[in-house]
Amino acid sequence: MKPERSLRLSIWEGTLAVLFLYWTTGVLVTGYALALGAPPLALALLGSLPFLAQLTAPLALFMRGSRRALTVRLNLASRLLFLPALLAPFLP
Repeated sequence: MKPERSLRLSIWEGTLAVLFLYWTTGVLVTGYALALGAPPLALALLGSLPFLAQLTAPLALFMRGSRRALTVRLNLASRLLFLPALLAPFLP
């Protein structure tokens, strides 16, 4: 791959990653959880979940072996896990 194309793709990937992090962490998620009526314990778990998930990374890498395959699978899973949260207000 040409360096110019690689750089352009890297910039787009970084931009999209920052946008995703902005919309799925911090004040926006806390406000959304409060609007849904989340208790303080749920807010604490919501804030600590990414850090707790990092504790399992060495074990997952040891079991998987391939860092690239593990990264792709976990990134896909992290993006898909926010779909139920987006649909929560429409549940009966």
